[in-house]
Amino acid sequence: GLLAALNGRIINKAWGFLVDERYHAGSCLMVMGSEGRGEQILKTDQDNALVIADGLEWDGLEAAMERFSQTLMDIGYPPCPGKVMVNNPAWRMTVSGWRGRIAHWRSQTDGQAALDLSIALDARPVAGNTDLFDPVKQGLMGLGEDEILLHHLARATLHFDTQLTFFGRVKAGDQGVDIKKAGIFPVVHGLRCLALRHGIPDTGTFERCDLLVDRGHLPRTLGRDLKQALSAFQRMRLRTQLATLDAGGTPDNFIDTGNLGRLDREMLRDGLHVIKDFRESIARSFRLST
Repeated sequence: GLLAALNGRIINKAWGFLVDERYHAGSCLMVMGSEGRGEQILKTDQDNALVIADGLEWDGLEAAMERFSQTLMDIGYPPCPGKVMVNNPAWRMTVSGWRGRIAHWRSQTDGQAALDLSIALDARPVAGNTDLFDPVKQGLMGLGEDEILLHHLARATLHFDTQLTFFGRVKAGDQGVDIKKAGIFPVVHGLRCLALRHGIPDTGTFERCDLLVDRGHLPRTLGRDLKQALSAFQRMRLRTQLATLDAGGTPDNFIDTGNLGRLDREMLRDGLHVIKDFRESIARSFRLST
């Protein structure tokens, strides 16, 4: 939470320095992905977007957004490989433009549309006129009434293997266990889909989980186990990433099970079993074939 607040302040300050004050009231900067959920620890790729007031005439908009994105790169925030950034015109739109994009997401269920929608569902405002974010958020939450869309969106929860053998042991590849695909993503995305279905606007994974449990949409025991598993996965990944940085390498999402102690190996196995159960629950809830 402290790191999320710090990153939000840094990005807010950069916005204030780089964007002409004339346009502050007519624009809203959003962050998405792990920054939107408030769950980043190491600096993550830029995932941001812009809402512009209808009718605002912004001279030099493209140059201003290029300058902003480049400045974030200069201070250590890498560019998004998928170009989900304000220097990409596809991610800076008027309020009406965002309404149109949301309508497109409702009508299209292909892979890219589902990916873009998943990214946008974690958005939160960090700079500018945050009132402009409200109609975008309302439009996004309205998608939770569309069961066909939810069915296709939730399918991504089942995309990746849980990396458990038939006998329930951890199945590590040559690089180890990809803990993001096997463990973290299914929790984050599954809870995101459930939160959308049940009208929960919070973006944090742990907050979504607590509210789903409190409102009776998720069994209390499963909610508790999901939070414990996610915390364990994040801790193991962070420790591995910091060790990689210390060794001069580039951090990734793989955990070498050979470097884990006995307790962590057991926690990893137990956590992956929780994910397996949760995936089966999501499959039943959204009528997905496993």
